[in-house]
Amino acid sequence: MKLINDIESIKDKDALVEKLIEIEIELDHINWHYKSLKKDLKRLFKLN
Repeated sequence: MKLINDIESIKDKDALVEKLIEIEIELDHINWHYKSLKKDLKRLFKLN
C-alpha cells in the first residue's frame, strides 16, 4: 500500500494534484499496453 501511504502523506494541494496526474498518466499507459496486447492476442488466435 505504498501508493496510498504516499498519497496520504502529501499535505500540499498542488503536490497532491500533481501526484494524482502522474498516477493517471501511468494508468493510461498501462491501459494502452493492455489493449495492445489484447488486440495482438486476438490476431494470434485467429491465425490458429
